[in-house]
Amino acid sequence: MSIKNIARGVFLVCFITAACLFIASALVYFGAVDEKAANIAAFAGMAAGGFMGAFSAAKASESKLLANALCVSLICSLIVLAGAFFSGGGFSFGIRTASVVASLFFTGFLGAVFGR
Repeated sequence: MSIKNIARGVFLVCFITAACLFIASALVYFGAVDEKAANIAAFAGMAAGGFMGAFSAAKASESKLLANALCVSLICSLIVLAGAFFSGGGFSFGIRTASVVASLFFTGFLGAVFGR
């Protein structure tokens, strides 16, 4: 496992997710879409970021593709769980948080498969 590849994957996940969230929030602010569509776009942006981060970590590593990709997913899941903890004044683990964490692991697995 390469720490450099895992860190690059985590930064890519954060960048893609932040870009998708920024675009979705701008579209809601200017009235182009409603908040339901923004929620779907945020979830899709997180999934796309998770896939691309795991894909890049798996593609850059020479061996242990699945371990690198799932480490990216694990770190990003911990970031999501930390955000859920600090944003709600306590630990607020709901169905949305569970679905984001599950999608991160699923897209991490897919990123390892396609990064081969």
